[in-house]
Amino acid sequence: MKLNALSLLVAGLALLASLGALALKPEAPKPPLGAIPGSSLEGPEFSVAGVTLFSKSDSLNRSSTSLCALRSPSATSTLRFGSVTLTTGTTTGIAIELGKGNQFDATTTSLGYAVLASLQRATLVASTTSSGVDLTNVFSPNQYLVAKYGGALGTQNVLVGSCKAEWLVN
Repeated sequence: MKLNALSLLVAGLALLASLGALALKPEAPKPPLGAIPGSSLEGPEFSVAGVTLFSKSDSLNRSSTSLCALRSPSATSTLRFGSVTLTTGTTTGIAIELGKGNQFDATTTSLGYAVLASLQRATLVASTTSSGVDLTNVFSPNQYLVAKYGGALGTQNVLVGSCKAEWLVN
């Protein structure tokens, strides 16, 4: 009987030790949540504390006088930044314009205009002159920021560059 009691005691202690060893194992590390892998985001929207920024970028269309058309978000939004950059000089003088429009190839409201001499590189930034309430930079849902150019011989240019825009969703 002593042997059975001793065997039972040893088996019970071994069981308790194994259960304790299981409980003492460290947990596997959990990956941090909310981190951004790398330095860029793939989608056009980024929200923080209820404030949404909507960004777009595109290279220039080389086969049209409408260089680019960036569509605004599907909600009323305010243009915070818009630009067109020519990274190569033009072969002839041109006029270039940034504007707001309901179609991808036409503007209804000018947001910037410049005349460039031949061989000139430039960045045109959309701007508005504010005197009180200014609705020029407020875009209705799905409107376009359009960059276009023209000139007497301007359409003979093959322009290289990019367009960029950032809206604050209202």
